[in-house]
Amino acid sequence: MKYFAAYILSKLRYSLATIWLVTAQRRRVDGFVARCLRRILRIPAAFVSRVSNATVLARAGLKPFSQQVLGHQLHLLRKAALAEPGHPLRKDCFYGSTLSPQLGTFIRRVGRPRQEWTSQLLREGQQRFVDALLQTLLSDRTEGAEKRWKAEVEKLVA
Repeated sequence: MKYFAAYILSKLRYSLATIWLVTAQRRRVDGFVARCLRRILRIPAAFVSRVSNATVLARAGLKPFSQQVLGHQLHLLRKAALAEPGHPLRKDCFYGSTLSPQLGTFIRRVGRPRQEWTSQLLREGQQRFVDALLQTLLSDRTEGAEKRWKAEVEKLVA
């Protein structure tokens, strides 16, 4: 389990932190992790053993992988929000020195709009946090702000 978490999950979490996964993709990633854990814990496939993925995750002592990725994405969002206005990370995420997503500054193509990383994370945060708490925590630069942000994100994705 230690090697799986260190070598596989950490790489996967790191690589998925910068893209937005739609619901079907999140389910596939969660299924992949559960399938790997079944092999490690020697639990037969679900259609044979009738053991759910939630039970497999509970036996392994892990929370759903999509929740872990969401936590890392929120940490990266705060890092982008606190960056200086000219920083490339901030320029790709936000418009100027505001917390408005960069999405509306370019010409949009015809058709269904893509689910863009910054706007989707802000929407997800607004749904899960209390009304103005997200904006306050994202822009907070006082002492202990990083610790408060981590505590709120841990409560959010638990």
